[in-house]
Amino acid sequence: HIDFEYLTGRHSEAFGAFLRMLKEDPAMREKTLSIAAFPPLHGKPEEAAFYDLTVLTPIVDEIVYMTYDYHVQKPGPVTHLYWVRQNLDIVRKSFPMKKVWLGVPSYGYEWKGPGRPRAVSEAEGHRQCTKFGCERHDSGMLRVKREDRTVYFSDAELRHNMATIAAEYQTLGTATWRIGFEQ
Repeated sequence: HIDFEYLTGRHSEAFGAFLRMLKEDPAMREKTLSIAAFPPLHGKPEEAAFYDLTVLTPIVDEIVYMTYDYHVQKPGPVTHLYWVRQNLDIVRKSFPMKKVWLGVPSYGYEWKGPGRPRAVSEAEGHRQCTKFGCERHDSGMLRVKREDRTVYFSDAELRHNMATIAAEYQTLGTATWRIGFEQ
């Protein structure tokens, strides 16, 4: 499983050459070549261009689409069910869904003003939810909104909804990020 992140489209051909080299290695004959990839509607367009499906489709056996970190630079949910569907609609036009794993978050972020958020576990999110109250955000995540901070976190219902989307799109299934952060 290969995970290169935050490279730009100008590196996509070199990435493809590297993956072809791996795929052709005799030691890889009986192995699956899998990569992690940002979905098309994620971050900067030049970073999304790194995962050029015209280059990758004939080489890789599987792609884990990291449909999380929807918000990292400003407060907001880690993922959004609508955004997940938008990305899968784009991907399925040029990559077989039977080779896709849907990346699902099992964590959340606590936002206290500007800057990067602090990662929180589902258990910590539930503790804050019990103490301060929370609501289901339209993204599908739970949100704790306090005067000085906001927490968005994943829970079993969000993971279930994402698994339902994965089944609807006939992907290989789901791949959880931050294992151990769920309850």
